[in-house]
Amino acid sequence: FELIACNIEPGSNKSDTSLVADPLKILVYPNPTKSAFILESGKQLVRSNISVFNLLGQSVHVKFGNQQDKKIEIDLSGNATGVYFVRYNNGRSYVTQKVSFVPW
Repeated sequence: FELIACNIEPGSNKSDTSLVADPLKILVYPNPTKSAFILESGKQLVRSNISVFNLLGQSVHVKFGNQQDKKIEIDLSGNATGVYFVRYNNGRSYVTQKVSFVPW
């Protein structure tokens, strides 16, 4: 299990160059987030392969925003403050990243 934490603001990556080179990994930023965050993969994302869970393992409602080939915006607004897990099925395995939601 690998956890990547970084301070990257949405929109700061203006180029088409992906931050994730390995097609089996994902990156979540900004983390922590006040509302929306970007999920980025090393290969094209499929929205139906993305799930978000709370600490109890319950699936939570999120809003999907702008999507490019390897990036998608996910909005946690309306959910309780706390830690969530983003799970992505990359076709070979499930990859999970932790994201902290702090709306204030």
